[in-house]
Amino acid sequence: MNLVNDPWIPVVMQDGSPCRVSLKEIFKDGETIADLAANPCQRIALMRLLICIAQAALDGPRDEEDWQTCLPRLAPAALAYLDHWQNRFNLFGEHAFLQVDGLYYPDDSFIKPLETLDATSANGGTGLTMLWDHDADSTHTLPTEHSIPLLLLCYMNFSCSGKVGKAQWRDNLFNESTAVAPSHNYLHTYLLGNTLLETIHFNLISKNTVATSVTPGDPLKWGSPVWEHMPTSPEDTEAVRNASESYLGRLVPLSRLVALIQTDSRVNCMAGPPPDRLRMKRLPFLREPAASVLLSKKDGQPFYLSAKAGRHIWRDLEAILATERQNGTLSLQSFLQAFVYTQRITNLRVWIGGSVKGDNEAKYDDLVEWNADLPSACFLDRSLTAYRAGITSANIAETSLSDAIRKYSKPDKNKPGIDTKQIPFEWAKTIYWNSLDISLNVLLAAVEKNTLEAFKAWENKIRSALHSAYNRTCPHETPRQIQAYAQGLKIIESWKEKRDHGA
Repeated sequence: MNLVNDPWIPVVMQDGSPCRVSLKEIFKDGETIADLAANPCQRIALMRLLICIAQAALDGPRDEEDWQTCLPRLAPAALAYLDHWQNRFNLFGEHAFLQVDGLYYPDDSFIKPLETLDATSANGGTGLTMLWDHDADSTHTLPTEHSIPLLLLCYMNFSCSGKVGKAQWRDNLFNESTAVAPSHNYLHTYLLGNTLLETIHFNLISKNTVATSVTPGDPLKWGSPVWEHMPTSPEDTEAVRNASESYLGRLVPLSRLVALIQTDSRVNCMAGPPPDRLRMKRLPFLREPAASVLLSKKDGQPFYLSAKAGRHIWRDLEAILATERQNGTLSLQSFLQAFVYTQRITNLRVWIGGSVKGDNEAKYDDLVEWNADLPSACFLDRSLTAYRAGITSANIAETSLSDAIRKYSKPDKNKPGIDTKQIPFEWAKTIYWNSLDISLNVLLAAVEKNTLEAFKAWENKIRSALHSAYNRTCPHETPRQIQAYAQGLKIIESWKEKRDHGA
């Protein structure tokens, strides 16, 4: 199988029909493809691959001006590039895609079933489907050939930390615990175009942005894709540095040593940790392009905005869209400079998602994603300030909801309280934020209009959500419950006073 010519990428066409296409078809027919048809991990892994091919083919764009004009060159350049490197996109054999030559198995203990790479191969102790299980067996449906490249790509981007088997590479045995892959446990942000080709273009990063994205004096190298410069051994210093320390070398990461083993009956694999020098260094060494960076209030150190189950992503939108050099999302900066600030685009579609780490570092618990059409005015600094104010009001109201439920449980400190074991705080918060979730357009309209009347409408939605959550979680039928309910209701009604006093 060859990834350039054979169909394996799940997409949805402009007419809404699902399809699988090859890498060549992505760029040749990209204007007829509406979007990827993939779960969050698959979308992130595929976007990184497609962006890497596009940027390597263009050797750029150089800066924001070049970025604005490179779309007509994108498809022809990518097709020529794929033709040139086609032999590095074979799934099996010498120089196979994302597989190092010289990996072998001294005995059968090195061999794992292909399902080891499968994102849905096993069930964890929590009862949720775990995204990776290093002890997966063959009781699940066997992956088909066209699904193998996507399994491999996701594994390289999202493989967890912990012990991941062992690998014999040349004369070296690697079987120790290892650090996580580069796309681990944080939110990724991508702009969506009207076509898949436009989506790829929207998310390209200029060389100028890459060169200024790290600490001065320690410039990040542009580099080359790993398939152009695959390490031949642990001692291949130049290729190892390219794979672990350059922008293009990390976009499609070599975070594990993997070899696919094709037999007459099935496909197995070897999957083990890489040498220390191939491990992906984290912040502040390098900023992952689609990740959102925040600075710790405690010590000022940078960290990525994590993906969290149960937390609505739009609550963190202000941090994601921030455009300061140290903060925000790197992949948005070229786009904002080239289009939004020149008022060439009035509305943008944003996709944000990622994987959620569980209590066990070697497991994932969930996938999250969110997408929305946003007015371009939301990306301006003054609008982000207004958005932050709207979210702050909602957060303060949430604390008032918690205070009200506590008051309801014990309205008089000198008397026994009401048993609230059946009134979980988290349930009330979920009801509250779900109510606001369907009213997000009101906040976006307020940010765009930036008027007192518009923000008054958002405050009314907050008030309505507070009452809905409080009413549904605090029974008020008996005289005792009614008295307690009235005490808590006073706190609900005074949430704006708490906000105005800077609580």
